[in-house]
Amino acid sequence: MQAISLRLSTASSADALSAEVVLVAARPGTLHGIGGWFEAQLSPGVTLTNSPLAARPIFRMQVFFPIARPVPLEERDQIDVRLRILPAGGIVSWTVDVRAGRDGHGPDPTSKGRFAHSTFQGMLICKDDLERTDPRFVPRLSPWGEARRSVLELCDGRQALGEIEREVQRRHPALFQSLAEAAAFVTEVVTRYAV
Repeated sequence: MQAISLRLSTASSADALSAEVVLVAARPGTLHGIGGWFEAQLSPGVTLTNSPLAARPIFRMQVFFPIARPVPLEERDQIDVRLRILPAGGIVSWTVDVRAGRDGHGPDPTSKGRFAHSTFQGMLICKDDLERTDPRFVPRLSPWGEARRSVLELCDGRQALGEIEREVQRRHPALFQSLAEAAAFVTEVVTRYAV
């Protein structure tokens, strides 16, 4: 596991974000792609993460960047990963170079495969989301979708933001245990859709 750090206080959505990381296979297996998640440090000692390894992760999906074909791995194989993210356009590109590991006696590692992919003319989507694109799928809103619908219904041009926050908490107590939680959610919806 390897971390890529980003300081949000100095980053801009207009900036391209780039990262490179070198991973080393700890055991034999097959590489199908690169997985990722985030950990956000909100203040000293306060973090949020969607890591599948965390004891109490938040409910946000991790990402998976597939490669064109599976690559068999041996212990100590090297995987060079380069990511480039254009936040404003929602475009992600990833390059994965896989090299045979060195035993300390032979020549430089040999290439086992090089893959370059991007979401340009496409999008990142998980298997569950892909299944929901089937024309026969009958959708219904999740509890979070219901809460979002409540916010949008309450943005009727007559109610103040504080009233909307209180009503959303009243309607969805299982999602928002405090007014502050409801307010944060309402703010996220209002800043995207309200004028």
